[in-house]
Amino acid sequence: MPDFPKIIKVVPTDDFFVHIYFDDGCMKIYDANEIIKKGAFTPLKDINVFKNTCCIILGTLAWDLDGNRDEWKCLDLDSLSLYYNCPTVVPPKFKKDYYNLISSVE
Repeated sequence: MPDFPKIIKVVPTDDFFVHIYFDDGCMKIYDANEIIKKGAFTPLKDINVFKNTCCIILGTLAWDLDGNRDEWKCLDLDSLSLYYNCPTVVPPKFKKDYYNLISSVE
C-alpha cells in the first residue's frame, strides 16, 4: 500500500480558510467559505466554532463539534482530496527564493 501524505497540522483563519501542513513538507490552503453554507457544515458559520473545533482526526482535517474526538460524529474532509485539489501555499519566508528558482528555470 502506498504511503500517502498525512496531515500533521491545521491552522484555521479568521476568514474561513485553513492552512494544512502535510508530513511531506507540502502546505495547502482550504477555502471553507462555500462548504459552511451547506448541510451539516452550517454550524461552522460561527467563526468561533470554526476556529475552536478545527483539528486533525484520523489523519484528516476535521471539526470536532462535540469535543469528544469521536470520528463518527465529527465533520471531516478527505485528506487526499485536500492534498490534490487545494492550492499549494509557499510560506512567506520562502517566497522570494521560490519565485527566483522558478524564474531561473523558465
